[in-house]
Amino acid sequence: MGDTLIIRLAAVRRIVPAAARRNSGDCGSLTELLTTGPKIIHVTVVGYGTIGRLHAGILRRAGARVSIVDPRPAERPAGVQVWRAVDEIRHRSWHPVDVWVISNPTAHHLSTLRNVLSWQPNARVFMEKPACASYEVDDLRRLLAEHPEARLKVNQQYRYSRVVSQLRAAMARAGGRWPDSIEISFTKDRRRDEAAGRFVDTDYQVLGYEWTHMISVLEGLLPHAAVQRYLTSPAEESRFTVARAGCGTVTGLQEDSWLGSTRLSMYSTITEDLSGRGAPSGLHSHWQRTTRSPGRHRYAKVRFGDTLLIAEFDPVTTVDGYFLPRNKHRLTIETKGRVHDERIIFDSPLATSLHSGLAQLTGSGTDKTWLPPVRRIANISRYLAESSAA
Repeated sequence: MGDTLIIRLAAVRRIVPAAARRNSGDCGSLTELLTTGPKIIHVTVVGYGTIGRLHAGILRRAGARVSIVDPRPAERPAGVQVWRAVDEIRHRSWHPVDVWVISNPTAHHLSTLRNVLSWQPNARVFMEKPACASYEVDDLRRLLAEHPEARLKVNQQYRYSRVVSQLRAAMARAGGRWPDSIEISFTKDRRRDEAAGRFVDTDYQVLGYEWTHMISVLEGLLPHAAVQRYLTSPAEESRFTVARAGCGTVTGLQEDSWLGSTRLSMYSTITEDLSGRGAPSGLHSHWQRTTRSPGRHRYAKVRFGDTLLIAEFDPVTTVDGYFLPRNKHRLTIETKGRVHDERIIFDSPLATSLHSGLAQLTGSGTDKTWLPPVRRIANISRYLAESSAA
């Protein structure tokens, strides 16, 4: 399962049903990482909501000893120790925690990390995005400076994904690391989720949902130094087009900027996508009409002259309306409007990111903490608020 499986799109109808019956391939080398050694690694997941359940499921299937911290878990999985608070582990657990996964609401990330480090100053922590509230970035940096033996890895879900790796390889064949343009769009209508009580980001607003995912795609495509310059540049250097709800909340955002000679466009919305950008241009209308998750589209388009590379991230639907199973992504390469390569890539970006993060946290080496993405969205959020008030 560890190898990327690539198949011609022409064979999707015949091959996908069999693939759908398999595990999505989210373990593989993660199992080896967690179970090879003198003991099985103990991972404690703090926050057992939607994303926490995904983390715990991946880790359990990979063979880790998993425990959960949640004062009111929606469910209690069999064979898993559930604690009401982090302090209970400190006083009652017989199994030291090797790695923490912080996946509770963003507003509690910093306080949770502070609590963990107060009695485990060398803790290894994998943290969901965004790392902290927009006004806590400096506090987070100071906390880490006070605990130099600790290691923190913030989830960069798509940076290490196989589909982004395949897109980067296609870029090298098409013209190199500096295309004429990159367009990244992650949209999802979240109104029904919010009505059902799912997490609402009142701090970052639209930036708190998919924007760091889009940044992680960009990080996987361009040289590190170029991305770092972009992430640390003033927000004023970009042009933003904003959509707001009646209450003033930012529900849609488009950023246009330049990274050297490459034009960058990033777009996201958390309400109905009225921009016409929900699906890559040039695809049949069936794609947008029959998608498995209405209003949810994720793609990256890279252009070198007449050559266009399109990576469509799960959920993906074929042009004739066939739904691909979860964790199946599509890479399309066309020149002058003619498609000459289409591939389906099997990957769980979350599991791949989790494996990469845990490998860095449990391995030797220097601190891998990388905070420019959260500082970037904090700066954009502040800039939009100031621009609106002006």
